[in-house]
Amino acid sequence: MRSLVTPPQLTLFTSRSAGTLLAAVVGLALAMSAWILTPPTPADADADEAEFSAGRSIEILGRLIGDESPHPIGSAANARVRDALVREVEALGLEPSIQSTFVCGEYRHYCGTVENVVARIPALSGPVDPVGGTGAVLINAHYDSQGATPGAADALAGVASALEVGRVVAGSDDRARDVILFFPDGEEAGLLGATAFVQDHPWAADVEAFVNLEARGSGGISIPAYTIGDDRQVLRPYARGLGRHAPGSGLAAVSTLLPAANDIVVFDQLGVPGVTFGFTSHIRHYHTPLDDLEHLDRGSVQQQGDAVLRVVRELVASPADAGAARGRLSFVSVGPLTLSWPERWAVPLALIALAGTLTLVAVAIRRGVVAGRRLAWGLVAWPTALVVAFFGSAVLNLVRKSASLSPGVWISRPDPTFFGFWAGAALLVAACAWLFRRGARPGGLWLGAWIWWAICGLAVSWAFPGLGYLFVAPTLAAAAFGLGGLLRPHGATPLAPVLPAIAASAFVALLVWLPHVWFLKDFIGLGNMPPVAAMVAIALTTAMPLAAALPRPGHTVTGLAIAALVLLGVGTRMPAFSEEAPQWANVVYSLDADAAEARWFFTGSPLPEAVVAAGGFAGEFGRVLPWTPGESGPTAEAPDAGLPAPELEVIEPPPEQGEPRRARVRIRSVRGAPVVQIAFEADRAPDVVRLGGVRVPEDRAAFALFDPDYRVFTVWTVPDSGVVAELEWTGSGPLPVLIADRSPGVPEVARRLVEARPAAAVPIGAGDATVVHVRRELP
Repeated sequence: MRSLVTPPQLTLFTSRSAGTLLAAVVGLALAMSAWILTPPTPADADADEAEFSAGRSIEILGRLIGDESPHPIGSAANARVRDALVREVEALGLEPSIQSTFVCGEYRHYCGTVENVVARIPALSGPVDPVGGTGAVLINAHYDSQGATPGAADALAGVASALEVGRVVAGSDDRARDVILFFPDGEEAGLLGATAFVQDHPWAADVEAFVNLEARGSGGISIPAYTIGDDRQVLRPYARGLGRHAPGSGLAAVSTLLPAANDIVVFDQLGVPGVTFGFTSHIRHYHTPLDDLEHLDRGSVQQQGDAVLRVVRELVASPADAGAARGRLSFVSVGPLTLSWPERWAVPLALIALAGTLTLVAVAIRRGVVAGRRLAWGLVAWPTALVVAFFGSAVLNLVRKSASLSPGVWISRPDPTFFGFWAGAALLVAACAWLFRRGARPGGLWLGAWIWWAICGLAVSWAFPGLGYLFVAPTLAAAAFGLGGLLRPHGATPLAPVLPAIAASAFVALLVWLPHVWFLKDFIGLGNMPPVAAMVAIALTTAMPLAAALPRPGHTVTGLAIAALVLLGVGTRMPAFSEEAPQWANVVYSLDADAAEARWFFTGSPLPEAVVAAGGFAGEFGRVLPWTPGESGPTAEAPDAGLPAPELEVIEPPPEQGEPRRARVRIRSVRGAPVVQIAFEADRAPDVVRLGGVRVPEDRAAFALFDPDYRVFTVWTVPDSGVVAELEWTGSGPLPVLIADRSPGVPEVARRLVEARPAAAVPIGAGDATVVHVRRELP
């Protein structure tokens, strides 16, 4: 009978082999994870006409963006982009129409007049829906920008790519569904264009699936960032052909738990599947003047266009089948191989992985690879490594912040700090492997880790099915590799035949996890280093048996410690901002017309010395308006620019008695500002507000932008004659009304403040602005 206690000399394999395999596994996994996240080479403008070409798309973009002026909703530049877009649609042989309407959305009480551009590519096989109308696939990309940016990536590149995809699809003879090219206006002003389409456009009822093109940076791979509905229909074509460019579907699964702020939020009302593709690298360019043609990554355009074309082609090629592609999809890239399966399989696959792992353990014990005591030590080693990695990284993060020139989340060069934490996580895992090597031996560390992986896979698959693959896919590979190794004839030791299986399993785990962690580098900055380190540690625990078998593990620990300290030390010396990774900072001139008090604000932190000198800042801090906590910063007294206050004209005063009380008023910017805001104290706000004849719906935004003590209503496109507001409220006494108008740029008296802003600081979002506000009362 075989002894269940394995002699120590039989539990160790060749140290040289372990060291070689460990270096190869980690190095190759790092290289391949970087490759997964690298956009492809862009195709030239003379590429195959039947395929997507970034070269042709960039040519379209150049004609749309013109002189690269910001083009927010309602601006003259926006009208120029719209007219150029209409010409591009006509060049495809299509007949564009413009949906012009005043709309109020369910997003922060925003209203405005939108000019949506819509066109339709008809199916070749007749109507799909026999009940009426023709089923259609909608391609969406908004053409407006924020006030501080040319919007090359966000989202004119998406508009140009949608046109290029439309060209390819229109030239195809395989169209069973219509294709709607939809270019909404006012996305940056509260998703207004999409709202107008969903509420009022007759084609909205025909939409059976949609694809949205977006960007939250100027480069990187374009991933399925958000999905809604039975996303298997829209993700399956992507996973089949282009999934190697995405870490996995988990990023889209996580996004369903987070607040979304793009048109997919509105299209969710259609009850059809949809996906938003977006790239997110170089986030410091987002909504700034650096979102321009020069900084746009052509490879990102190519990869996004390829993905969208592949999805649209498959959706359009055949009529919707009620029995096909239902449910949600999970997929994961393992190097060049992409695996996909229905999300509902998450728990069954996790159970299979757990069963396979337990079988592996049983066979390993029977073959004398591990004893019960060694396995127990291995089961202790795994959570110990994670706890040590998390809290050790938290301590390192505190030290980094105290020693750093730039303790904030975003710095100009985050790579040394980011990879310093990777090295720190590897150091702590290797140290745990060294400490547990005598009690657990490589066999105990190997099997103990995979038992925990199998348990976590089942727990995560049960709670969050879309994320279960992070544990389940590597665990299935480990069980298969391990059993294959154990069933081979014994070598010099019982563990020797499974040495390749240990290395292969660790490689799969690293290849599944590292692209997700790598992706976070651009997505979250340095804001969550301990969790990032813990993610690296989870993946590296699968390599603990290799680390434990090194001939001089202390040398490995020392080397990792030096690497981590050097990288973190270099990272602490990195400046916060550079011209390519600038500070976000607007200059705002604000006039309280009631008090005749003008102030200027610098919304970035820290305050540059040149700006301090130019503006006379002396340590005061405040809000531009009482309800804008997000628009705040250092403030100083400014000279009066002599700007007139916005007017409140009572058209129909409220009756002295009776409830609800009603009033009609006109709000006008005397100085011609395009934006007005009307605010009420929350406990005295009207029950009903109509602007421009449209009732403003309840705010359904997932996160607050304004102070909860106020209810704020914004009109982004105010004509010279003003906007009419109809109010209904209950209660006695006067109704306080706060009114502000806003225009881009600053008056001449604030020019020196703008000129003092350093090159490493740029406006963002709505950009530099002039705001005039007053307080009035309705009797």
